[in-house]
Amino acid sequence: RTGHVVLIGCGASGRLIAEQLASRGEPCVIVLDDDAALAEDELFDRPRWAVINASVGDSSTLVAAGGAHARLVHVATGQDGVDIDVAARLRQLAASEGTTALNIQVQIDSSTLCRRLQQEELDRVVDDHVIVDYINMSGLSAAAVVEFVTTDLFAAVDAGFDRTVAHQLRLVG
Repeated sequence: RTGHVVLIGCGASGRLIAEQLASRGEPCVIVLDDDAALAEDELFDRPRWAVINASVGDSSTLVAAGGAHARLVHVATGQDGVDIDVAARLRQLAASEGTTALNIQVQIDSSTLCRRLQQEELDRVVDDHVIVDYINMSGLSAAAVVEFVTTDLFAAVDAGFDRTVAHQLRLVG
């Protein structure tokens, strides 16, 4: 599986993002953290969609989702530590599979932690082929996050991933 979007976690904002992806007919893999009730949601019953109901912290789950070969991975489990760990595992997976470009969006609830992570990502060497965008959720509604995320997501999906442009956007954003 390649060229798809992966949603990891599907709370309020994740569901709204899924609805936007569905309206565009985008291929998507949704990873739920062992939530059998949510896995039965009819929103996810779409052509070119898959639902994986397994531990999001397990590397084999990220492999099964095609995380290293997605156009974009959006991580929003609602637990900052889990989300940061998932982003780190995706970075390692991309390196081990020789991925040439991967864009990961991570929702972070703590504004202080988010600023620190954003700075660390800006300081990171650009040639590792992975960009992690940390999104500060502090004080934002799910709808506001979805507007921000989907604008960025659809720009990446429509234009394809350009690492240089994405890095420059991060610097000014």
